[in-house]
Amino acid sequence: MSIVIQNTDTISEIKIRLNVELSNIYTYAFFDTPVVTLELSVGISDRVQVIRHGEIFALVEPNVDIKSLENDDERLIQAALSHDRVICELFRQTTVLPLQFGTTFISKERLIEYLESHGQDHLNRLHQLHGKTEHCVKFIPRVPDEVDTSPKAKGKQYFLAKKQQYEAQKKFKDSQKLEWDNTVELITKHYPSAIIKQLEQGWQVYLLIDHQQKALVIEQFLGWQLACPCWELQIGEALPPYHFI
Repeated sequence: MSIVIQNTDTISEIKIRLNVELSNIYTYAFFDTPVVTLELSVGISDRVQVIRHGEIFALVEPNVDIKSLENDDERLIQAALSHDRVICELFRQTTVLPLQFGTTFISKERLIEYLESHGQDHLNRLHQLHGKTEHCVKFIPRVPDEVDTSPKAKGKQYFLAKKQQYEAQKKFKDSQKLEWDNTVELITKHYPSAIIKQLEQGWQVYLLIDHQQKALVIEQFLGWQLACPCWELQIGEALPPYHFI
């Protein structure tokens, strides 16, 4: 069983999905034959290792008891951060298929069986993702300026100020929606595989790009910023293709 963890997850949300049995082989990611000698670091509690089956490799850490972390918020969060760090370190060295936090196999043999059944599918996907990175663009809605409705204003002046405030806010919201609609149409035209997720406040757009196109994406991002004065835009660093596997 695997558990999804996102940067916005709270400790309680992680715990709700933390329902795995003790397993011996904690698995971070799959990858194919690397072109360089890999530098392997310490994972959640010990140094990570590599298990190979044919052309497909798995980055693992034996004897990680994730279930024992359920009642220790600090250790749980540290384990999740270690999981992400290990994947990112591997990603900087080779193409990877990152796995969800909590992915485990009860034995090395079960992992090998899984790779026998699904290894070719994973290899095909790794070849498709070669040289590509994921970037997240956040659209955070700005708040319109308040129209002064001084408590000293009375009668018609007060109601006129309130009307102006309402009209200004509506105009701002209409402009905000139009900016988003136009920009997301432009983004999806250039990046048909883009994944769009609505947040409580705003949106996240995940882009899968060729590493060599990073400069172009930054240039496009600056154009999106200019086209969206009613939004605050942020672009994240290059990450493994978490949303495109």
